[in-house]
Amino acid sequence: MRKKVLIFLLLVFAVAAFFVFFGERLEKVEAGSNDNVFGWAWSENIGWISFNNTSGGGGVDYGVNIDTSTGLLSGYAWSSTGPDTGIGWISFCSEVNTTNCPNSISDLAGCPFAPCQANYNSANDEVSGWARAYRAIDPQGQTLGGWDGWIRLRGNFHGVWIEDVAAPDPDEFRNWAWGSDDASGVALEGDEVIGWISFNRLNCDANRDGFSDGTPPGCPSIGTSVSDYKVMTTFAPTINTAPTVTNLTESAPNYCVTGSQRFLSFTIQDDPGDQVSYTTEDGFGNKIDACSGSVNIPSDGQYTVNCAPTLNWGLTYNWTVIAMDQDGLSSVLVSCSDYGACFTMPPHAYPDVNFEWDPLDPSIGQRVQFCSVVGSISDDEDGDILTPPYTYNCLPVNPTVCYDVGGSSDDGSKCLSFSWVIPDFAYGPLSGSNFRNPYGSFNVSGAKDITLTVTDKSNQFCSLTKPLLGELPLPEWKEITPF
Repeated sequence: MRKKVLIFLLLVFAVAAFFVFFGERLEKVEAGSNDNVFGWAWSENIGWISFNNTSGGGGVDYGVNIDTSTGLLSGYAWSSTGPDTGIGWISFCSEVNTTNCPNSISDLAGCPFAPCQANYNSANDEVSGWARAYRAIDPQGQTLGGWDGWIRLRGNFHGVWIEDVAAPDPDEFRNWAWGSDDASGVALEGDEVIGWISFNRLNCDANRDGFSDGTPPGCPSIGTSVSDYKVMTTFAPTINTAPTVTNLTESAPNYCVTGSQRFLSFTIQDDPGDQVSYTTEDGFGNKIDACSGSVNIPSDGQYTVNCAPTLNWGLTYNWTVIAMDQDGLSSVLVSCSDYGACFTMPPHAYPDVNFEWDPLDPSIGQRVQFCSVVGSISDDEDGDILTPPYTYNCLPVNPTVCYDVGGSSDDGSKCLSFSWVIPDFAYGPLSGSNFRNPYGSFNVSGAKDITLTVTDKSNQFCSLTKPLLGELPLPEWKEITPF
């Protein structure tokens, strides 16, 4: 019986001592379920840190809050006190935001480096600024061994941030803060009081197997069991969603003009302002540079890529697209087959049509020779002798070229047919509109458009039109006697 009474008295004394020691501060602390940050962090030197009494327990409401309009943090976290561990209250109350702070006080004035206030930046999800162990401000009978109490949330080589991906760990704090008795706030091993503060077990257990990876500094030795702790928020930072790729389309251009280009198009959708890189491959493991790049997603959340890559004749392209944002979130690999947009290029290049004529400005009735390919005109193209005899060597500077899978020719041998449209033109004997190099004469003066259409042996055809100015008719003359 005496033993039970003794235990009871010890418990009463412990509770009373706690409230005497911290009573003044506890009466002022407000928060708890009204705050939007909760959970546990871990310090290698002082142990557990609770960010809300709803997760840490206790009869006094306390907690840390992120202002939903400014991103500023305020309020208090708690580290249990003991002979060798704990530092008591950790304040986030700044001169800028004193919400949930007793008497609207500021505990962060005079921090080693401005800005002093703890702040969440929704643009990059980083938490920066400072927190401070309250004992450095009001020791209440205890000291911190000369430490000034500053805890730096972001430095040159460390920094807390909040996960904004939709899964698997949205709204969780990540990474480390640092508490040191070096007034500079720079993380120097050996100067620490709190040392590294881990906001998430994944800092030390990246593979989620429940055991420490042993690194980085501040983690338990490798293989040590790691509790499933984390600091979270219901503030709901803007969740960064992965980009999506849709609406793959393709279309054939005018190959007579564009050569072996093909028109491709697709739409990338992501959060406005996200920087998204996209990669298009040809189905053979090769990147299509003309259809790969990066873009800042506009305010409507989508961007359409239109591109015209130069491709290889005769190949089938099962092209794919994948996109990735600045946080490494990736779309699924989207295939042209999902949209019926795969295609096969023509077997070879289309005819390259060209022609010239002599003389450049013919008169009515004057013989005109048109030349589209290299060839000697001494008979007709069927081998019949021209009557009366007529000879002309066609050597165009840029002749018509036809192709097949084996190569090209400028003499018409790889072409299937020629079709001329020459207004007001009378073809000469054994010549005609389907000849490679026809001749004849104009019977009406004035400017004219001359068109040649050439079809190759794969039934691919191209046309070219050129203007011919033409001269006025030759004047008639007759000899008259001067007398």
